[in-house]
Amino acid sequence: MDCPTPWTYVGLEYVIDRPTHHVACGDSALWLDVETRIPLKSIRAQPVEIGPTMQKDVLELAVGPQPASLFEAPA
Repeated sequence: MDCPTPWTYVGLEYVIDRPTHHVACGDSALWLDVETRIPLKSIRAQPVEIGPTMQKDVLELAVGPQPASLFEAPA
């Protein structure tokens, strides 16, 4: 996303009971999972003429071994 100011570190916060790095740029922000670096929450401010502020939230995250069936070649 475009950012009119430098990104700043806001602090360590918890999202879905996982520690995240909260970073912000103007009115936009990201919460990045400490372990995986996956964005668990994002808020993107937009000019009024483009549309409303967008927010995306991860509601659940399972980290661990994946089933072998995910990596099998299709028949």
